[in-house]
Amino acid sequence: MTSTGFSPASCCGLYLRIPESTEDSLWIDLLEKEYAVRRLASESWPPFTDLFLSVPSCPSNDRLFSETIRWVDSRFLFSSPSEKTIEIGPNLGEFSRLLPLLPGPMTRISIRIGETPETCEVLDQAGKAGLKRLSADLLFADHRKSKEEEEKALGDILAAGANHVALTESREGSLSESAWIERFDSLSLILEDGGLSRYEISHFAVPGEESSGILRIFHSGDVLGLGPGSLTARGPSTFRNVQFSAYRDQLAEEESPQVERLTLPPALHAAGRIELAIRLSRGFRLSEYLENLPPELAQTVNMTASRLVQEGFLADSGGSFTLLPSWLSIADSIASQLTAPLVRASEAPPKRFPSV
Repeated sequence: MTSTGFSPASCCGLYLRIPESTEDSLWIDLLEKEYAVRRLASESWPPFTDLFLSVPSCPSNDRLFSETIRWVDSRFLFSSPSEKTIEIGPNLGEFSRLLPLLPGPMTRISIRIGETPETCEVLDQAGKAGLKRLSADLLFADHRKSKEEEEKALGDILAAGANHVALTESREGSLSESAWIERFDSLSLILEDGGLSRYEISHFAVPGEESSGILRIFHSGDVLGLGPGSLTARGPSTFRNVQFSAYRDQLAEEESPQVERLTLPPALHAAGRIELAIRLSRGFRLSEYLENLPPELAQTVNMTASRLVQEGFLADSGGSFTLLPSWLSIADSIASQLTAPLVRASEAPPKRFPSV
């Protein structure tokens, strides 16, 4: 069994993924078994700062959903205040009947995928049910839709009460670069005019409504994953659970469902953290990401950062770097330039280990 090695001094997020269909009694039993296996692999867990509950489609019955939430609250200690988010998938038709279960344990509902009318309906119902933190993803840059249609969809989402919005590029993309930037900038302006501030390149929120889960991802925080298909993150390593049938069978044998660990070399881990950090609208101290790397490599990255400052892409305030607002739409390209020396220095691909 491979230990996830969580530090009791750190904060931790909990990511729990409910399978699409299973009996509620079996599901809770499986969660309990995985909980026991994970506890054996770790001496202690810190208090959890947030819960991300992913529901790919509506649970088959109310009890499965409510029992899952009750089980989480009985097994895990959450710091106060904590954020508990439910992300729901495209099958929203029966979700309204579950909304009365949310206000007690859940603090945010996130509509990940779905047509705008359905999304707006669920946001409206969630608000009426007492949820105050309403999040929605807008799929944009879809060549099948006009710029005006996407702008109207965003206006409808805001009118329905969303106080946190992510701009997510549609898989039906293929717009030209100039058209993509035009749509991104136009939608960003609508959000900012609507009172939502950018706190990450593609995430906007009313001040105070930023997602701690999103910020955890961009600060490389620890995450414990439970349930089939979930991910656990610890430092430079991530662990992925198998899908439901294998997950169930392995737990029946009291085995860990963890089947693969991905560990990044230090330079690639630093590159990933820098690429994520540069997307945030606040400054980041480059030296913190380079402190465990060879001095020559760190110097090369610092020289690249200085060049990007001279060229007007980054601002440097005493070693704290910030991407200038004019270049938000090409943030990933600028991040790639900054991290290129780190990527080149990683001669071998990430090491993969089967769990033991």
